[in-house]
Amino acid sequence: MQKMRLRKGVIDQIKKDRALDTDDRVAAILGVTLDEVEAMRQGEAISPTMAAQVAVVQGSGFDLSQWVEYVPSRRTAA
Repeated sequence: MQKMRLRKGVIDQIKKDRALDTDDRVAAILGVTLDEVEAMRQGEAISPTMAAQVAVVQGSGFDLSQWVEYVPSRRTAA
């Protein structure tokens, strides 16, 4: 299965759209730790469940396209 990550700026978009003033609040709304929020901000791979959680929190149902991108595999990147 190809890995996914949040698109650049998604964490800050969640903060803005939901009027959240800290990353701690983003972590709470996503059900993760502060370290996991920072990892997602830095482009770490996320699970399909987390991708769906972000889409639901952002009000796009299960349309993930605005929020996630696929991590290029080594074969694709070469």
